[in-house]
Amino acid sequence: MKESVIIFKPKKEDVYNWHGNQLLPESRDYVSLNNIVRLQFMDTQSKWWEVIYVKIVDIKNVKIAEINIEKLYGEALDTYRIMEDCQKYVKNGEIIEFERNNILEIPYDVEFWAENNNLKHLENMRTGKGRGITGLIDPDDGKDLDA
Repeated sequence: MKESVIIFKPKKEDVYNWHGNQLLPESRDYVSLNNIVRLQFMDTQSKWWEVIYVKIVDIKNVKIAEINIEKLYGEALDTYRIMEDCQKYVKNGEIIEFERNNILEIPYDVEFWAENNNLKHLENMRTGKGRGITGLIDPDDGKDLDA
């Protein structure tokens, strides 16, 4: 991942399923090894943005300044990355370190996301709110951006 690229941290309540239905923030706690989640990336120099699906390949507790912090490691997938410049900042197959609070989307529809079969119960964690699309969130004002 290019040095100037950061992983966006959405507001606590900004976590959705594949259909744009908002989930309770604690739904992130159920993500485990081999699950697929979506993260939002931004290059701080060029203002490039992209949302990328990653497959969780490892979860570790890391001690930083005497505080235990859980880190997740995900492999960047090629899902929906069809544009020529999609891999300019984050390469497919690259391992990305992130935290649960970076997760923007948890797709659990097993017809399309078999890896997330263990997350079907998140259907019961829908808030009744939603978004028209599951795309980018503008970090400045929290509004939807076209994916």
